[in-house]
Amino acid sequence: MSPRLEKSIAALSSADSKDVQEAILLIGEVAVFSRKGIRSDVVPEANEERLGEGELQALERALINFVERNPFGPDAGSAIWCLSKFCNRDMIQIYRGWLQRYVDHLKPSGFALGQLLVSLSNLGEHTITGGSFSANEVGKNFDDAVAYLNRLKEHPTELK
Repeated sequence: MSPRLEKSIAALSSADSKDVQEAILLIGEVAVFSRKGIRSDVVPEANEERLGEGELQALERALINFVERNPFGPDAGSAIWCLSKFCNRDMIQIYRGWLQRYVDHLKPSGFALGQLLVSLSNLGEHTITGGSFSANEVGKNFDDAVAYLNRLKEHPTELK
């Protein structure tokens, strides 16, 4: 892995939100370029980082650990957004667990909860009702999360 990406992983432990956000953005753009070959105009240096599966898994693990360390922190939603760029269906169970955590918490992070709904939807899960999603519709997103989790409880063997 390049020194640039190693520095980004280290930045995930920083107290400086700007450094964390820059690291998350770079990692997300690298994931899109490495998985789909889509070049980044936002972070051109990401286009120099074509990674193999093992390196992508290391980046993904660093983001998972970041969210787990502080799931209600100000940058958790951005890390979840970034994880969605990896297009990894193996994340569905983790996303479901985090979604339950946000629903159960008295003051859920609206941004993180919304990013989880979109991430699950992008992986084929039916999480969004009414055919649309808006990060600003916190109440609807919370209701969609509760409805999705309730469907899982009623039909635990179904994936969607």
